[in-house]
Amino acid sequence: MSSGKIHPAWKQWIAENKMLQVPDDHILGILVQNGISEEAARRHLSCVSKTHSYQAGTRLAQRYRKLESLLEVYRQLSQLADRTIERRSNVSRAEFFERYYAANRPVIITDIMKGWKALSSWSPEYFKELCGDMTVEITAGRESDKQYEVNLQDHKALIRFGDYIDAVVNGGTSNDYYLVANNFFFKQEGARLLCDDFEQFPEYLDDSRVSEYGSMWFGPAGSITPLHHDVMNILFAQVFGRKRFTLIPSNHVHVLYNDKGVFSEVDVENPDFDKYPMFKDVSSLQVVVEPGEVVFIPVGWWHHVRALDVSISLSFTNFLFPNTYNWNNPQIYR
Repeated sequence: MSSGKIHPAWKQWIAENKMLQVPDDHILGILVQNGISEEAARRHLSCVSKTHSYQAGTRLAQRYRKLESLLEVYRQLSQLADRTIERRSNVSRAEFFERYYAANRPVIITDIMKGWKALSSWSPEYFKELCGDMTVEITAGRESDKQYEVNLQDHKALIRFGDYIDAVVNGGTSNDYYLVANNFFFKQEGARLLCDDFEQFPEYLDDSRVSEYGSMWFGPAGSITPLHHDVMNILFAQVFGRKRFTLIPSNHVHVLYNDKGVFSEVDVENPDFDKYPMFKDVSSLQVVVEPGEVVFIPVGWWHHVRALDVSISLSFTNFLFPNTYNWNNPQIYR
């Protein structure tokens, strides 16, 4: 039985869709399908456009559509260019800055980890022997919550590092637990022993301490970082195991359903095109990153990452170039 009353959440939805110029007949059909009487729906549709808040919102929506149209132009133009991610060696500071950093273009650099002891020594067993007794922060219980990254604070857990290593090695493929970047790993005394096994990249990075600007990722095969963008440029160094990156240019933001923070609602590996039809227009790039390779992820570029093996990675943000930006992220709840 249809209702003559309209819940405030539906009223907000109606105003939002009218501001985005969705046809009234389409809005009406959805309201009726969800149990709202046609009479009540038509009455509210008639009234909403007369309010001052709607008229102000319409002006803001017009500005939004202008920016969206510009992004769509950039998206279409980017599809005309070479869509591969280069693998490069011997990239000088000047070339890196001009061709990749300032151009907001990803690249995989293949030769800058050659001197790292970590490439030959790091493994779960090595970690357990060197610093297995320290306590680390991980995220856990991820598989029970589709929004585990958005709800990150709810999934933080402390565990003895050796016990976590055992879970990674013996637990098989899983996305349920992961030692992710914001874990303050290198600020612990035990972890600092590992800092002797690698060095930052002086051609691109400044001499700031790794405890402040370096982060470690360590987890089982199947660990997933869902589709998101970062708020700064990142160098991502793969030390142990392989990871598959799916990258999407920053100018695709308007077709990625970014309704909260830096995250997309879309599951890249199994997109629901009925729920997210604009995702059909997305042009993504996939690449498997091997040990010894470093990925430059430009600020604003969207990426989804899956560990194909037990994996250890490092990330750095302390570039010699400006790397601080202001972001206005959405906080829309549905």
